[in-house]
Parts: sequence; structure tokens; C-alpha cells
Amino acid sequence: MDEIIGGESFVTSTPELIRETVHEFLYGHAPLRLPSSGSTSVHSHSHHSSGGSGSSGGSGSGPSDASLDLYPVSSTGRSMAIGAAPNVPFPLEYPSLQTGPAIPQEVHVYTLEDHKRLHHGYVAVWQQNGLGGYYDVEGLDWVNIPLFAHARSQEIGGRTYLIVDDGTHIHDIGWRTGRVIYFVSNTLLEDLTNQQMIAIARSTRPLS
Repeated sequence: MDEIIGGESFVTSTPELIRETVHEFLYGHAPLRLPSSGSTSVHSHSHHSSGGSGSSGGSGSGPSDASLDLYPVSSTGRSMAIGAAPNVPFPLEYPSLQTGPAIPQEVHVYTLEDHKRLHHGYVAVWQQNGLGGYYDVEGLDWVNIPLFAHARSQEIGGRTYLIVDDGTHIHDIGWRTGRVIYFVSNTLLEDLTNQQMIAIARSTRPLS
């Protein structure tokens, strides 16, 4: 609800509206149906991203082609990931695919405390559009991160993924490797399609 308080505009809610919104988010949608097969191949295409000259990473391992507006990651982004890798106490995974308009922003290494237990992580960020749309690939040595507490599992192309969606769009797609969880997060407005999210996740592998 929009209200004017003291001459300023505020968005407010009520306990009842919050409960209804949460219930709708958790239970109000039919399960999202996604492909379980990895039969669709990935094709490499020549493309110069605005994030840097050249490209690296070759073909990814998920369903993608130019019609999905996915291309090899820019050399700029990959260089940032290589520079950050020594500061991460576990293998830094990085995608070989990015969306066409994406501009790599940073690869940020961070720590996070959970009940006095220190976790380590990193986040690689891409700007998808000029309206504040950012998506990212993240790794964290906290495998039971609350983000995926109610995620559903699905095997795609031989790897089990944890999927957080609203019944129509994927917002987060993650996978566990040992004691680390890696995941791709969509923009706030879910600008990336489900196929793009899956393809980027499937192309994410340890840096070589």
C-alpha cells in the first residue's frame, strides 16, 4: 500500500497482507516444469561483448545458442575471476557463458558469519541492463544456506540442481560440490529466461 507520511511517500503493509503474500509465494504456484535431459548441445558463436575484447571459455555444457543470446564470457570477466581465485579457500567456479548485453562488474571475495562460524564466499557480478539489473554467480562454503532451504531438486544433464522459482521463472539455481554450494541468481526483475539460467549454471565449472 502506498501512503504519504510527513509529505514523503512510503510503501506499507499489514501483518495479514504479509502472511497472504508469503503464502502465495510459497504455495500459490504450480511446480515449474524444466527439462531433465542434457541432449541439447551448446554452440559457440563469435561475439564481442561490451565487457571486454575477445572471449574465452569456448562451448558451455548446457542448452544454449545464439537464439538464447548467450555467448562465451568476456576476457575481462575471466581475468577478474583468475585474479580473485587465490583469495578463495575452495575452487572458484566461473561460467563459460554470459548473456549478450552483460557487462562484468567485479569478482568480490567476502566472509559471512553464521552463529559465530565464519564462512567464505565470492560473487561474480554482471550488469544486464542500465536499469539496475544485475545477475551473478556465487560460491559459498555454507552448503545449507537459507536461500535454498525450501528449494526443489532436479537433475539436469547429469547434475542435481536446487531451484528457487515463483512457479514461472527461476530466480536462483544452485548445486553442491563437496562442502561448497555454487549458484546463479537472476536479476531482481528476472530478466534472464529459464533457459539462460540453466545454461549459465551448466557452463559454470572450476577455472582451468
